[in-house]
Amino acid sequence: MYTFKSAVLVKFSIVKVLLWPKDSSKRIRKIVFKPNCVNIITGQSATGKSTLIWIIDYCLGASKCAIPVGYPIRDTTGWFGLEILVNETSLIIARRNPGDQIQTGDIFIAEGKDLEVPQVVAKNANVDNLKVRLNQLLGLPGLDFGTSEVGTGFTARPSYRDMISFCYQPQHVVANPFTLFYRAETAEHRERMKVIFPLALGAINNHDLALRRELRELEAEIQREERKLKRQMLAANDWRSSVAGLYLRAVEYGLLPRQDTNTWTASDFITVLRDVPVLIFESPIPLPKEGLTEEATAALATFNERENNISNLLSEQRVHLSRLKSLGQTLVSFSDDALGTGDRISPLGWFRDKVSDNAVCPLCQGSDNQSKPAIDALSSLASEFIEVSSATKEPPVVLDKEISETQSGVLKLERQLKDLRIERQELESKDEQLKANRHRLVEIYRFVGRLEQSLENLAETDIDSGVQLALEEFISRANDIRLALDGTSEKNRLNESLHRIAALIRDFATIIDLERKNDPVTLDVKELTIRINSNGRQDFLWEIGSGKNYMGFHVSTLLALHIRFSEITGNSVPSFLIFDQPSQVYFPEKWPGDSGPEDSDREPLSVEEIENYTEVGEVHRVFRAMSEAINKSNELQIIVTDHAGPITWKDLPNIHLVEQWRGDADFLIPNEWLKNS
Repeated sequence: MYTFKSAVLVKFSIVKVLLWPKDSSKRIRKIVFKPNCVNIITGQSATGKSTLIWIIDYCLGASKCAIPVGYPIRDTTGWFGLEILVNETSLIIARRNPGDQIQTGDIFIAEGKDLEVPQVVAKNANVDNLKVRLNQLLGLPGLDFGTSEVGTGFTARPSYRDMISFCYQPQHVVANPFTLFYRAETAEHRERMKVIFPLALGAINNHDLALRRELRELEAEIQREERKLKRQMLAANDWRSSVAGLYLRAVEYGLLPRQDTNTWTASDFITVLRDVPVLIFESPIPLPKEGLTEEATAALATFNERENNISNLLSEQRVHLSRLKSLGQTLVSFSDDALGTGDRISPLGWFRDKVSDNAVCPLCQGSDNQSKPAIDALSSLASEFIEVSSATKEPPVVLDKEISETQSGVLKLERQLKDLRIERQELESKDEQLKANRHRLVEIYRFVGRLEQSLENLAETDIDSGVQLALEEFISRANDIRLALDGTSEKNRLNESLHRIAALIRDFATIIDLERKNDPVTLDVKELTIRINSNGRQDFLWEIGSGKNYMGFHVSTLLALHIRFSEITGNSVPSFLIFDQPSQVYFPEKWPGDSGPEDSDREPLSVEEIENYTEVGEVHRVFRAMSEAINKSNELQIIVTDHAGPITWKDLPNIHLVEQWRGDADFLIPNEWLKNS
């Protein structure tokens, strides 16, 4: 059997609908409602009844203004407003008429107790400010439904704007066979409602959302830690050969004792190697005697300098010797050439003897007294040339001496250079041990430095560094949360609500006297409609036929939902429900007796005549169901705008007639606003 729960309620009721005229000399239009009852505004067509839903929705942060354009309300109203009561907090909310725009974000908000409606309002907030404040007042969580890091779209954090879908039944929805909820006719809002339903029905709560967020973060952290651990294990395996090599080098340098390492892991090697820098720091390796390296280096430098000097001098002497030998060869060559020339000019003496002083030219028979002197001069020169060339047949003694001395000097320098190089080689061989010792110490210290750096780099490969422990803690906490978020428990809570709602729907269907009132009914939160069971067949709402059934199950389902909402601790659905024209299936155009231009000559119908309409009794049962819902709920407020007159709710409790918009009475827009407008 179902057990009722005491609920901590969030009371949300409409106190007033307010309209501020553009003409500030006109009075503010105020339509006052009562909490915890059925508030009815009845009136003839085209009086503004259906507009009330759009005014309320616009003032509660709708993304666009659905208040009809081309009507006096847009032309005469400057600001649309509400006064609402959320628990003990009163708020006056006003939103500027957007004019030709789709909407405006200009908002006026006043909050407190015993508020007075201001004569003039001005922007002091925006729509986002309004949404944040109403979310706070309704206790909606600041967490999302998503499985990603940040919920977006359908899984974004819940808002009172989502819950509003359970509060409105506009004229186009209240008897719609295909759409049970406000805004559910669009795919976006349908998906969003599917996500919201478990929260609205108490299957999950704020604590569950917090746990879901924590679980999501833990799962991400577990994945990160698992990846880190995997990297460490792979790195540890890859590094085993490297750390084993470091260990063998440390043994070679005498820094560690040799051990059997066949079964060692990378961590074992690392543990032993960590002692090496400590040992070096505590017992440093002895250094060679100071100055030995410097002395050897200075001696080698002296040898290098002497070798360079001798090499330079030897090079100079070799060049000098080369030039002397080249000169001797040149003299011999010149002497040979000169002697050959002397042989060629030797007949000149014979020719001189044959030429007399006054010779006669054999060609012209003329006297020649110039040939003899010329031949004598030429002969004299030839004699001198022969004498000189004879003197060059042998090189001068001085040149031979210079060549001999230079050759001796070159040989001496070569012996000195050879001896010097032998001596330096001996010195270098003696210094080799010092050099080796020096290099070994340098290598050891360099090795220790590299080892320290390697150990630091290898720290992340230490699978004992706490990663495994942290991972185990994350997994344990995640398992605890999964247990707390047991899907079976959530499903059971959801089924509990659905069973309660199904029973309530049947109760109200019986009151309204629907055709399928005795058949089991189920609210399908995935399809966002109802299913009616009969003889093993399940019929959806659109399959059961007749406008009366469509409207009746709409009213029954919404009343059942709000009663269930009032039973759920901490529920955040606003506790008001608005029906627009539920009697339209009985009186599709107007209420019997309402007069129009075409009825100007007819007398209005009497109460007795109206009572004869069968439809009046049908509508009476609808209002009776609403009155019964007020009895069953804790703080539900119902607002109805309809053609139907007072006869349809006659003698029913929990009914409050707000206004009648017929005849000369003020409609939504007061008569005085329309004068001279």
